Amino acid sequence: MRAHRAAGCLRAQCGAATIEFYIIAFWVLVPLFMAILQLGLFMVAKNTANVATLAAARAGAASGLDMGEMRRAFALHIAPLYAANQIGKDGFVDAQSNYKSVGSSAIARARFETEVERMHRITVLNPTTDSFDDFQITRASDKARIIPVDGLYANNAMGSKSQQQRSDALLLKIETRYCYKMIIPIIDRMIIKVLTSDMWSDPKLDHLKCYARNAIPILSQSVVRITVPPERSKLEN
Repeated sequence: MRAHRAAGCLRAQCGAATIEFYIIAFWVLVPLFMAILQLGLFMVAKNTANVATLAAARAGAASGLDMGEMRRAFALHIAPLYAANQIGKDGFVDAQSNYKSVGSSAIARARFETEVERMHRITVLNPTTDSFDDFQITRASDKARIIPVDGLYANNAMGSKSQQQRSDALLLKIETRYCYKMIIPIIDRMIIKVLTSDMWSDPKLDHLKCYARNAIPILSQSVVRITVPPERSKLEN
């Protein structure tokens, strides 16, 4: 009889282990799976931002540091992240062959450009104002102050302010910051909560702007040889 009761008790407790497993799976395994999924999407966004940064640097190198050209190139190559988004009745429905336009109408494209402009920043790290002070000349045609791109081997002395050679000054280095909006629910708030907690050092102002939009900052850098004389006025703008 005692053996029967003991066996009965063991059988009665079998369901408890199943319930405990479901509780652990719900509170641990499911969030872990969602976090892994969000990490994969973040890596895709990081690679896309790297490509967009390189495209922006190439556009700047071929336009004399035109910030407008760099922003357009960045927006063009960041478009895949918005290809599936829907924003109202004129939302972005798909990306065309080479992502030159996203959306079904001019309204959608305007919204897209406004959204990207709000979510990214481009900073020119090189050449600096000291680089221009050392190597600039005045172009006769429009009186613009430029760094000439020809004759590097004939005249490539070290600049006193920048401590660069002209060949170094003609390397365009930019840094972009893109606010990537996470799309996995619950996990996005958990990540933002961790990143803004006291366990981390005080974030930069730009990072706080990203966090306020439920996004995390993605920083990318790229270096490209300048092929068109850079203009100081465009750098200062």
